[in-house]
Parts: sequence; structure tokens; C-alpha cells
Amino acid sequence: MKKIPDPGKFSVSPLYKRASVKLMHMNFSPATKQLLDNDVFLKNVINKNEAITTLATGQTSITCTLEGLSDNSSISVYADVPGVGYTDIVVDGDNVTITFEEQKQDIQVKVVVADGMV
Repeated sequence: MKKIPDPGKFSVSPLYKRASVKLMHMNFSPATKQLLDNDVFLKNVINKNEAITTLATGQTSITCTLEGLSDNSSISVYADVPGVGYTDIVVDGDNVTITFEEQKQDIQVKVVVADGMV
């Protein structure tokens, strides 16, 4: 039968003990905390630029100026009304023109440009 070592025999740094106690209070292990920190770091590394504008009743397109567009940029479009989708996106320099079907009400549109692997 294998004897289980006494936990008191292992050396743990005081810094690790403090971090463990603090994170256990938050229900996070130090490894989980490190993963969360890495996730935040990676999200901050990806360059993001966004614009929010209104597509007024009867309009069919909006144009946003977003700096830093490149061949690696991905463009995401969000609307505050369910079921509204765009029909075309045209990029000309730093200008992004998005075309929609004619709307019967004002719609808030958010355009997000991200560089890198998103």
C-alpha cells in the first residue's frame, strides 16, 4: 500500500499561498486566474476600432470612418433590432459603407473592425 505524503512536507512559496487564499475566496485557482489574465491580454493585443451610428427611417446605407483598416481586418455589423442584416459592405480607404434594405424605423448600428485572428 502506497503511503500518501503529508501535505505539510511540501514547500510552497508565501506568494503562492497568498494568491491561493485570495483566489480561493473568489473561487478561482491560480491556474484559472492565469488563463483569465492571458485571455484579457490577448483581447487587448487585437486592435479593435468601432463606430456606432443611426440608420434613419427610409435610409438604405451608412458610412463610418474607421482608422487602421487593412487586408487582415474583419468587419462585424450589429443592429439593435433583431433580424436586420446588411446587404453589402464597401471599404474605401478608412471609410466603410454598409447597405441595408430600407428600414421602417430608426436603427442603431455598431460596426466593429478587428485586426488579427478573431
